[in-house]
Amino acid sequence: MPDVYLGVDISSAVKLPRLRWFAGNRPSIPIEFPAQIEYTTMSDGTLKANIKETMLRTWPLSWEALTSAELAPLKALNALRQELVFQYGWDDTNWYYVTIDGFKYEPLVYVGPTPLYSVSFSVRQMR
Repeated sequence: MPDVYLGVDISSAVKLPRLRWFAGNRPSIPIEFPAQIEYTTMSDGTLKANIKETMLRTWPLSWEALTSAELAPLKALNALRQELVFQYGWDDTNWYYVTIDGFKYEPLVYVGPTPLYSVSFSVRQMR
């Protein structure tokens, strides 16, 4: 399984936990390229589109069954609220400047002796 890294800089980037799932439910691992288009209504009522040259990527990530120790670095990176570096081994070996968007975690209802968490967030390319 390819490695995924996220951090303040390349030298301190954290290797994210391996993706895990329950009951044979394999997660999808999409790489999204939302269109970078701005629409403007002209004074004569026509619609004009400004199609930007670069298409920035978005990587939705999610895990089932993270331990508290695996969750802690993700919470710490989210709390920084700054631009981070990201490498997504499923796609290529390039490093991207990104931000974390929509960070959400919750305890699983069928917790055993060790608390486990479900975590999801998106990583959005900045430049």
